[in-house]
Amino acid sequence: MESSIQGLSCFLEKYAGALPAALTGGCAVAIVPQMLPSAISRVLAALALVLAVFLAYGWSTDLKPVWDDVFLVGSNPFFKSPYLIGEMFHQWLWIEPYTAYYRPVQNLSFLGDYLLWRTWFPGYRVSSLLWHGGAAVLFWRLAAGLLRDFSGGSDSCPDRLEERRSGQESDPPAHGKTWLSRPEALAWAVALIWAVHPAHNAAVAYVSGRADPLAMCFALSGWLFFRMAVTAAQPLHRSAATIAAFACGMLALCSRETGLVWLALFAIYEGAWRSHSSARVRASVWIGALMLTTFYAMLRTLPPALFEKTSAAERPLGPLLWKSVLVLGDYATLFIAPLRLSMERKLIVEGGSGIELLPVVLAFCVVLAGIAFWPGGTRRLRMFCAFWFVIAFLPISPLLAPPNTDSAEHWMYLPFAGLILGGAALWWDMTGKIRRIAVGCVVCWVLLLGVRTHLRAREWRNQDVFMRATLQNGMASPRLLALASINLILDGKFGEAETIQRKSVDRHPKDPLSKIFLGMVLQEKGDVAEALPLLQMTRSQMLAERGTHPRFCLAPAYASACLISMGRNREAEQVLRLGLETWPDGWHIIRNLVVLLTSEHRSSEAIVVLKDFISRNPWHIDAVLHCAVLLAESGQSYEAGVLLEYARTLDIRSPLPDRLMAVLLAENEMWPQSLRYQRQALRRSGGEAVDWRALAILLEKTGDIEGAHAALQKARQ
Repeated sequence: MESSIQGLSCFLEKYAGALPAALTGGCAVAIVPQMLPSAISRVLAALALVLAVFLAYGWSTDLKPVWDDVFLVGSNPFFKSPYLIGEMFHQWLWIEPYTAYYRPVQNLSFLGDYLLWRTWFPGYRVSSLLWHGGAAVLFWRLAAGLLRDFSGGSDSCPDRLEERRSGQESDPPAHGKTWLSRPEALAWAVALIWAVHPAHNAAVAYVSGRADPLAMCFALSGWLFFRMAVTAAQPLHRSAATIAAFACGMLALCSRETGLVWLALFAIYEGAWRSHSSARVRASVWIGALMLTTFYAMLRTLPPALFEKTSAAERPLGPLLWKSVLVLGDYATLFIAPLRLSMERKLIVEGGSGIELLPVVLAFCVVLAGIAFWPGGTRRLRMFCAFWFVIAFLPISPLLAPPNTDSAEHWMYLPFAGLILGGAALWWDMTGKIRRIAVGCVVCWVLLLGVRTHLRAREWRNQDVFMRATLQNGMASPRLLALASINLILDGKFGEAETIQRKSVDRHPKDPLSKIFLGMVLQEKGDVAEALPLLQMTRSQMLAERGTHPRFCLAPAYASACLISMGRNREAEQVLRLGLETWPDGWHIIRNLVVLLTSEHRSSEAIVVLKDFISRNPWHIDAVLHCAVLLAESGQSYEAGVLLEYARTLDIRSPLPDRLMAVLLAENEMWPQSLRYQRQALRRSGGEAVDWRALAILLEKTGDIEGAHAALQKARQ
């Protein structure tokens, strides 16, 4: 066995310049040139990394929203119009302010997708793959620079600076005789391993997890721009690179909270760890980091105040440390052998006694210490990589994470990067037989990682496939079971949905969310008498739960529906009003209250409720459209038209505002104006049959009989 590995290693090292890297089921080929430092070869190598990402994760045209994609991509109102870019920076990630996720750049990226792909979800997956591929390319470039810093070719050395500024930069001396002995090539291999690791699936194949690639792309870009500024020969180039570095740093912070970890890594390395840096450069690093942190803190004051949460019980340090150890063991297992992948890894850690993970933790700590302290020329870099892993792991560990926070595999997006780079730097300092064996083992490992990534990515095709795969792994959390029951309700399978939710209540009897979703299923099924007790909540219960999950506001909405179906409208209104005191901007509650008031011929009160809601949430297009319809029905056509014109700016792709405006104008016999809006609706919808039929009616009204017949023909196609 050992001789086979050595033979494979010798072959790979000898012919690595034209190595075909089969990544996923024998369907990937990435040719990596031997002379990576040349510009053309760097472009080819970058394209090879992006190609590896696409081949590992795969793609198809039947992709559907999964998990939180339904809310963050499907019903998210913030990225439907460029006019709302400013609003993105004034809002949390979720519509309801229940958690402090401030990620406006994620919505900005979705805006780009919406402009490019409209609502075609496979296009959103393409964008996520490109962001991840871009992160891999930028990681390669930074890793190459870090390896050069400690391999005799530091860009910050006086001789290297002079070469860079004079345009006569030479390659750093190769370490050994193999292809991987070049810093650029070794860094490329590091980026490839990181790019195809299956743990990143929930940040790549899962569109709502795009915040990780975004933060990494902008953080690495900022870091690289800073290094360009340090070595720039022209003052203008230096200033431009500095401004670009600051802007990218700000975008990284606004992409995900891990931007702060990236900022800390950058500041510590460039401001303290890196050798040969002048005092002026180090001072600029810390001043820039302080400015970024200050501006970011100011931006986080723009969104509305978060819901107050009930005071959590004091968490003893001992259990937190033990749980952190178990989580570390789980992540270490995930790094080496990612066989059991799941969004909610908290259940994996809590599913057993945890003793079985202790040897893994001890072995991992020994490996991490070896990476940091093994003697060699890259020891300082390896120590920084070990620090990279630790500082990136601590914020997501139970020791520092908020109470009741689940662990997730994609949280290792940043820590694994430092770990892989540290391992590569350790390989750099190895010699002889161990070095060759390590190459063979890593190549086989990467091939297996690519296959596992491809298989895992297939589980993100749609909700049904995702749920079945997750349930087969034993991850029957209340949230997942609720998602499964919602999908079954949408398919009209009320009996199966009820069975799943009853199992959820049996497994998690103390979880209020399970009971609420069981009540929702029963209400949809028609068993309102049994559903009502599960959905009714007191004011104290509402206040206790409103800061834990955004779906709790569904309880008063569905409870009111039960009461209305039983003819108890007064009680239903009381429940809704009580719900509004707890969730003043809960749209489900507002909508049910408006429907109730309208059914009782109290449209004026319903309009007041909607206007009050719109005054606080001017971006909410559903509320604007609903209010416009009520105004039109009450004879206030002018005000309705103003709202519909405003609604057109809130969603630049939706045909609904133009359709309603065309109907409003037609009711007032303003046929030419109505026809103009109907044509706009047709363009926005992409030629739906309902718009062709409406256009035919309006053309007939304006006397264009031939055009009306042509429109009807289009509608029948």
